[in-house]
Amino acid sequence: DSKQGIQKSITVTQMIWDAGRTNSVIDKAKHTTQQAYYRLELVKEDVVMEAINAWLNLQKAYNTHEANKKVEANAKVTLAMTIEKVKKGEGSKLEQLQIEQQYRTYQTLSMTSRLGLDSAIQRFQNVWRFEPKNIAQMPTPMIDLLGIIPVQGAPVSDNTALKIASMDIMIAKEQVRFDEAEFKPRVDGKLSYTEKDGELAGGYDTDSSRKEEWRADITMTWKLFNTKNKHMTSADRKRLRAADLRYADTLRSTQEQFTNAWNNYVLVEQNLETLKRTVEINDEMYKLTLADFQAGNSPIMAVFGMKTAHLMSEVAYKNAQIDWQIARYQLHKVLGLVDPIL
Repeated sequence: DSKQGIQKSITVTQMIWDAGRTNSVIDKAKHTTQQAYYRLELVKEDVVMEAINAWLNLQKAYNTHEANKKVEANAKVTLAMTIEKVKKGEGSKLEQLQIEQQYRTYQTLSMTSRLGLDSAIQRFQNVWRFEPKNIAQMPTPMIDLLGIIPVQGAPVSDNTALKIASMDIMIAKEQVRFDEAEFKPRVDGKLSYTEKDGELAGGYDTDSSRKEEWRADITMTWKLFNTKNKHMTSADRKRLRAADLRYADTLRSTQEQFTNAWNNYVLVEQNLETLKRTVEINDEMYKLTLADFQAGNSPIMAVFGMKTAHLMSEVAYKNAQIDWQIARYQLHKVLGLVDPIL
């Protein structure tokens, strides 16, 4: 509002062409958002794997400690029997000392395995947020908890860490694309409408006079001297090369992890049959040695040795079965097949 009357105007501006600047910014934001989702997925996968490992490692620690306790108890009974025989003059002092040596050894092993079990319990509590009351009755996670077993030549392209690395490349590419667009011109359009009321009109009908004005402009902007952007573009291109190298390194590392996990899985699986047969052999040998001892043909030390071997082979077989499951789950983790919903 002025002495020339009331003026009303509206202007609409529109970017017509910016050599891809806007698209690169939008695409970079999309890739950054997608990468954030991948990072969240990776954290969820790690939580799932940590929970499974805490559960299974607790069972392994419990199995080992129980086996050591059984051997220790067996050694204690055997030592008491040997001491009685030595007192009666029917046993060897050397055999007594040998058995006591074994007893002291398994006392130490029991204390060590107790510490390992306590650590496993603490780890389980930290992960699962409750104290395991009856470890012996805890169910073992299903073998196919994370799905069917992958095949040896499965691709690692779905590995979540690899996806994150690939997004680094995409983000770096869009930044370089934006930098390169800064060296190109941009075209902008502007349309204006102006309405003037009460402007002087030569003395006739001044109060009701009105004048309308339309204006359209097209502007092209081009930076001819762009030294700053030149240095930024050079730096961003180096970041892109670094992202390519990181991806290649992550790919090699992931492939190596899968190969090692697969070899470990196959090795443990093949070893299961051997350990199972070892348990059967040790059980039979223990029974035969016990029969010989009862017949007076074998020393008590031999019986103790076979009983110990049998107990140790049993726990080795149980823990190998758990190791086999852990190896299976690790294959799923490397291949990005862990369902974060679990």
